[in-house]
Amino acid sequence: MRCSNCDAEVKEGSKYCGVCGTNFLLTTTAWLLRRTLAGAIAGCIGWFLSAGIFNITDQSVSEPIYIVLRIVISAVFIGIVIGVLEKSTNKVVFGLFGAILGGTIGSFLAMYLLRNDMPMWLFIPEKARSLEFSLYTTANAIIWLITGAFIGLFTSSEKRRIYVFIGGALGGAIGGAIGWEIFLRLRFEAVSSVMYFFADILSGGITAGLIFLFIGMGEKFSPVSEERTYAEEAIMICAICRKETPVGGYCINCGNILKAPEMANPRRYGALHRISNVFRFLGRFILIIGLITSLGCFIVLLPQSIFSSLLGMVSIAVISYIVFITFNAIAETILLFLDIEKNTRKISER
Repeated sequence: MRCSNCDAEVKEGSKYCGVCGTNFLLTTTAWLLRRTLAGAIAGCIGWFLSAGIFNITDQSVSEPIYIVLRIVISAVFIGIVIGVLEKSTNKVVFGLFGAILGGTIGSFLAMYLLRNDMPMWLFIPEKARSLEFSLYTTANAIIWLITGAFIGLFTSSEKRRIYVFIGGALGGAIGGAIGWEIFLRLRFEAVSSVMYFFADILSGGITAGLIFLFIGMGEKFSPVSEERTYAEEAIMICAICRKETPVGGYCINCGNILKAPEMANPRRYGALHRISNVFRFLGRFILIIGLITSLGCFIVLLPQSIFSSLLGMVSIAVISYIVFITFNAIAETILLFLDIEKNTRKISER
């Protein structure tokens, strides 16, 4: 497994990170909250962009195509989150594939369920007052049950696949049902177009956040035995707990410092390190979103004007790349100040 702070690979079941000393028992909740928050942000962005795109093209596509494309576009944004968090190109690609496949299958199943009353599915809040409301809640739960299950299936490791698959399915079903009910009730009480739009975005954030909460629980709490051997890794006995631990800055069993700081060079991650990691994540996430959005903009605007489609695609790609470079520069600047502080402390100690 990997440390949630410094991203170092550590032995499965370790209580502490051997590189930065992070206490895993205390950070499990923070790790789950971070995944949930990242999923919720991605969901808000996905629902926001899908609503914006189809406000332009709603009249030019049929109802079934509209539903499938909107679900798939929203699913794509939450499918890439795990890959971005873990800095894995493979998981980004597999997450995209799982989101597209799950969103498509889920949309068709929901349309089959609602085939006799299709126009009422998305934007008729009066359904909240009728018995048929439960049918639409069920349909939305089915969509995100399948989508969450496929995202979990395609982005998890082989040893945890079944648990993450079940977690994604549960999170999708619960998030889809809760998100849909909140969506309808907010739309029913909305008095302006801004509130209508906010209902859409909030629904997406809740749905995606719950999907990633349950996926994270499937990863963290799955009963998986560690099969990897550490025969080539240097082992020493901790002077405090008297247990074997890999040679490093900290004992993986009790968190004790194993060597003098100038020899082991341990570095505990503080608030500034976390802020730096946040900027790195946002930079990568915005870059991937920008590339996907630029392709979508090209496809949407192509029937109207090839010049507008090319201009929109290039503009979005350039802006997202500039934001990516800026956020990475901020992250590097923060780490540079930390290195300067560390070197200054060493000089003063001498």
